[in-house]
Amino acid sequence: MVKEKIFESLALIISTVLTITIAIGLIRYYAPHLLGLSSDVQLVKTSKKVPPFFEGVFRNSDYDTDEYIIPDPFIKRAKPLFPNLGGLGPNDLLGFRNRFVPNVSDIVIIGDSQTYGNNAILENNWPNLFIYALADKGKRFSHYEMAVGGWGAIEYLEIFYKSLYFQPKVVIVAFYSGNDPLETFRLAYSNDRWNKYQVDKSLSLDDLPYIEFPPPKEDLINIIFKDQIRTTFAPKNRLYSNEKNKVVMAGYNAMLLVAKEIAKVSVQNSVIPVFTIIPTKELVYVDKVRTDNLEISEDYSTLVENEQEYIDWFSSELSNISGAQYINVVNHLQETAIEPIQLYLEDANGHPIGMGYKVIADKLASSINLDWKLPDGLVALFTGESKYQLGLIRDGNYWQFVNSEIVEANGWSVDTVPQTITLRDIVNHTRVGFVNEVNQEMFGPRQ
Repeated sequence: MVKEKIFESLALIISTVLTITIAIGLIRYYAPHLLGLSSDVQLVKTSKKVPPFFEGVFRNSDYDTDEYIIPDPFIKRAKPLFPNLGGLGPNDLLGFRNRFVPNVSDIVIIGDSQTYGNNAILENNWPNLFIYALADKGKRFSHYEMAVGGWGAIEYLEIFYKSLYFQPKVVIVAFYSGNDPLETFRLAYSNDRWNKYQVDKSLSLDDLPYIEFPPPKEDLINIIFKDQIRTTFAPKNRLYSNEKNKVVMAGYNAMLLVAKEIAKVSVQNSVIPVFTIIPTKELVYVDKVRTDNLEISEDYSTLVENEQEYIDWFSSELSNISGAQYINVVNHLQETAIEPIQLYLEDANGHPIGMGYKVIADKLASSINLDWKLPDGLVALFTGESKYQLGLIRDGNYWQFVNSEIVEANGWSVDTVPQTITLRDIVNHTRVGFVNEVNQEMFGPRQ
């Protein structure tokens, strides 16, 4: 009897101790502040659903692979930290063609390999040439390119949502009529995640045509124009995305839905959405072919006729999207192609070279409506809780005035409310230091 009571007492004590220990452990893990512990000493366990952050960013498989385009659960991506090699790279840590990943970007540019800039060095792809052209007009903006070869409109939408983390003022999306309809159809009908973009429920992936790539030599057409500009057409291959059938039309309608969603979310986030369409090489040269009276093939005639009709329809729809801007680069490419200028390689590659990308860039730079300006002059930097800091933005630099007396002594009037900015507006500016002296030539208003 005594032994039984002793065992019962021990069992009760052990049970109590275990209960208290487990309770303290749970509190320590989930609410350490209740025990006076800082939350930053918690241990975070590895989870199959939430992998360790740095293991996800620095994947050995990404750097060990010989593949340039890497499959992922939702969208394809390019190899991160890829070097500058010919017409590819350099890629940043995220696999996009930039020299670094910024905290903030004024302009984000989204597209496929036509936007990535195959066949050209980084400085000669159209996103960079576009920024250079804006700078020549005195408009200096930062930009970040988010483009991967083989992407379609679904991927543009997926990465658009991510692009908002860079707090852009403008997002430019460049569609490519050479394969976007089928690439968009393929992704929309391959995953219920995007079933909203399965615009024709009577269709399935089985309706996609088989496309041989690269196209066989017998389908290629070598072209020599009268001014000795040479290139090679692949009309049969590029006709697949411009056939008059339900699959291509479904692809284009899905592209339109994507554009409308991008525009809607852009406006909600005070972002200006801009759309353009990059055509096939065959359509770019159509006027030059006709001027030279060249007879190509029935596939070529069908391609350029169908593609122009699709672009006319799609561009009209894009132009009617509320809050968005559409810029036509097709006509400018066609007009430039008449001249004795090499815009593409002599082979069947459908990507422009530097001169071709420059045509796209110049047209965008001359047509884009940027109804916002970078801050300049005297500003009031919002620092939170209704507090502001008087500063000076000049030539990409930010100076902080030590007090309002120094502001007035340098020729500014504090009675006039200066432009209000946030830290986002100066994240790409060099923070030079404090203004604690009178030097109106350096720190005063400019005439």
